[in-house]
Amino acid sequence: MQNIQNALGESLSIDGVLGAAFADWRRGECLAYQLSTDASGFSQAEMMLLVASSSEVIRNKATQSEKSGEKIAEIIFVYKEFFYIIRVANAITGLFFLLVLEQDKANLAHARLKLAQIASEIELAGKN
Repeated sequence: MQNIQNALGESLSIDGVLGAAFADWRRGECLAYQLSTDASGFSQAEMMLLVASSSEVIRNKATQSEKSGEKIAEIIFVYKEFFYIIRVANAITGLFFLLVLEQDKANLAHARLKLAQIASEIELAGKN
């Protein structure tokens, strides 16, 4: 669990991040999360709601993916003010990372690369 907390802490260094979570999409349960100190307008309740709704999206996509034999790597939602990046941890069945970013302060490409790097480090640690 310490690796997860370190990964969440590392994800808070991404420009424009409001919060990050590590969750189980099978149960819709948040396992760990951290909010940025700059996230004054973003709450724990909003993070929990995003985890639950993201879990639903992943479950639906996973059902579709099973039929085609493909695995979900990433899902991105772009709203007027926010980016939501969902990174599925394929090496650890049922788990995902959720990153919430302010659109006007974040670089989506950089955030995607950094989150992929953080997720792969956690997956490697989980295998060892």
